[in-house]
Amino acid sequence: MVISALLQMDCFPAGMELFPASDQDSWSLIKSVIEDSDYYLVIPGGRYGSVSESAAGRGYTDLEYEYALSKGKPAMALVHANPRSLPGEKIEQNDEGRRRFDGFRAELRQKNCRHWSNLSELTAGVFISLLHLKKTRPAVGWIRSTDSGDEQLKDEVLSVRRELEAAKLALQELRRHDPPPDSEKLAKGRERTEIAVAYPDHILHFECNWAQVISCLLPLTLGGGADEDSVHTALFSLAKDNPCLEFRSGVPEDIGPPGGVLKSSVGRVMNQLVALGFIEGVPHPSGPGRTLWRATPYGAREGCLMVADLAW
Repeated sequence: MVISALLQMDCFPAGMELFPASDQDSWSLIKSVIEDSDYYLVIPGGRYGSVSESAAGRGYTDLEYEYALSKGKPAMALVHANPRSLPGEKIEQNDEGRRRFDGFRAELRQKNCRHWSNLSELTAGVFISLLHLKKTRPAVGWIRSTDSGDEQLKDEVLSVRRELEAAKLALQELRRHDPPPDSEKLAKGRERTEIAVAYPDHILHFECNWAQVISCLLPLTLGGGADEDSVHTALFSLAKDNPCLEFRSGVPEDIGPPGGVLKSSVGRVMNQLVALGFIEGVPHPSGPGRTLWRATPYGAREGCLMVADLAW
């Protein structure tokens, strides 16, 4: 998916799988490829990677990153938010490997770095990182050999590329002020939905409509945004104010205390609000692995209308 994302952005990726097997030849080729590249993108996953015999046991990826920085290459790291959650075969199996990986990961997080937890976030991170590097550190890129001597043409091409990237970013920002295409086909008004709440021996479902859900959550995402705890609390409060499908006359007291809204129910609700263009998830400032939900410009406009006083 990463290779596909890079190709879609008119980039030519060069990875370790292209390098020969011998130790010395590998490092010589790696250096030459880095020198010829415009940007360096590193995705460490959960392992330290192949170790070079001739570099005191340091990993190739570690050496690549150090060399790219020494050559002044614009670099970006996409670091897994919780590598310990990866399958066993994708993380280091011994203490020495984990020590090396943790040290390298800590080094990456000190510079340009984005966190990801799944393939969708990783793909989005590739797009965002490359767009950022192209905007802030534009490069010449690949050109035809017949054009290599025309400095004026190269300057013009680079200028057009910068203008095109700026126009793309401006268009993306403008689109955030309007509902997404086809969002009118999605449920958002009086259509019914359910909020699932866990009890000691039961999972109960409380029926409400999407207008209630949106009115409950969207105002919370204005300003600084809403964290996951705020979303859970608001949905639980909304559920209690609506009828229970299993007990129409009310939830019996002897059923036990509620344990909170199910994560799957929260995820379905937040996905609906994202699809409607009301909100977007951003990394929580407290650290990786947590999400802060903020209203988009379109969502902020709609949210303000929901909390505004109507004229008499």
